[in-house]
Amino acid sequence: MPHLVTEKMEGMDIKKICVVGNPISGGGNAPPAVHNKDKDGNPKPAKACHGQMKLPCESFLDAMARLCPEIEVKVVWTEYSGHAAVLAEEAARDGYHIVAAGGDGTMCEANNGLRRAPGCDKMPIGFIGSGTMNFFGINLGQESPVKLAECIRAGTYRDISMAVANDAGGNLPKDEVVTFRVDGGLVPVMLSWQDYFRQTFVGPSNGIKFGFLQGIMSPYADRNHIPIHIKVWPLEGSGEEIFETDIPECFWITVSVNQDHWDGSLQKDNLGMVSWTVCENAMSLKRFSTFIQKGMRAFEMTAGMSYLQENFMHYSKIELTPINNPEGEWNLALDGDPKRVKGTVTVVQKKQSLRMMCMPESAGVPPRAKNYYRPREELGAPTSQQACDNIAKYWNEPVMKPSRPLGWGFYAAAAVVLAAVVKYQFL
Repeated sequence: MPHLVTEKMEGMDIKKICVVGNPISGGGNAPPAVHNKDKDGNPKPAKACHGQMKLPCESFLDAMARLCPEIEVKVVWTEYSGHAAVLAEEAARDGYHIVAAGGDGTMCEANNGLRRAPGCDKMPIGFIGSGTMNFFGINLGQESPVKLAECIRAGTYRDISMAVANDAGGNLPKDEVVTFRVDGGLVPVMLSWQDYFRQTFVGPSNGIKFGFLQGIMSPYADRNHIPIHIKVWPLEGSGEEIFETDIPECFWITVSVNQDHWDGSLQKDNLGMVSWTVCENAMSLKRFSTFIQKGMRAFEMTAGMSYLQENFMHYSKIELTPINNPEGEWNLALDGDPKRVKGTVTVVQKKQSLRMMCMPESAGVPPRAKNYYRPREELGAPTSQQACDNIAKYWNEPVMKPSRPLGWGFYAAAAVVLAAVVKYQFL
């Protein structure tokens, strides 16, 4: 598994680190994870974000003070969309190593900013995953800020794949870096619900679920699917031909960059996939129930996309073109952030070109660091409770039990509320 081999940061003596954090990611998960305070400065204990599980842990600043007291650490917070890229570029130009704290979108923005700074495209970047679901951090095997501090002490990095995205109309910056995935169809709608509920008692995580629910209730509605044309270039040397097709009722399409296989096993080739499902197959409430009861739990430690999508193929390059308005504007999600793109979008995969500060697997590292891999390796595709129990065994720390899945009574009531909201706000 070449993408899991970690290397020593030769010639990269870390003397100062800038944490670029998003204070509202995941409903405010990042500030406590960084320094045991909420976004308003009130005391709040740090927690590692394993999907919807929140596990008590040491904050990043406390872990750095204990493990790497000689390293200067400063913290800056974003104030608007795109600000993480600005802050990361400024800090990198001033000689700081960058650590992003927030969701997948914050990581993407900070990485884009880092790569704009001269001579910094191969500088390792760290990540404190504290978004709503934290998929990138989970797939990277780095869900705790303590693990990042131990990695910095060990001085190791891992080269993983990323992708660059461009749209024909130029709405995206040239070669916009994608660190995890591109989604079309229902996902941008789900993210709009996430933003709508972010500042309410409902919260961003439930906002995503509400968006998902209204989507499967009305997949043929224009807002919930995207008629799309795809053109997929195969992997170099595979001998396969270019694949091209129309998907007129595309409910959800995902271009993954670097993630686990849908059966939960770690990829051996470090390559992402394009996968999709159509409206006809999105209508089953039974299938949605299976995802809620099983897929979401598997999602937290592995990947559960097989509960949702049917078509999977590797790619080296892919083009996405909306059928109804090929040169117009349409919605995509890049690393969990909604984007308004224009015309055909091209995604090109870049093998092992993103350098992440990451936990080592090789010998000669602190035994505690090596133990972090074991929950995934021993369990394969664990339930939330199995993952909690196994993590507790190695972390030797108290662990919160995962919440029970909500019953169908909740979803029936939510459906009535959603129907009213959709009718008066989205139609």
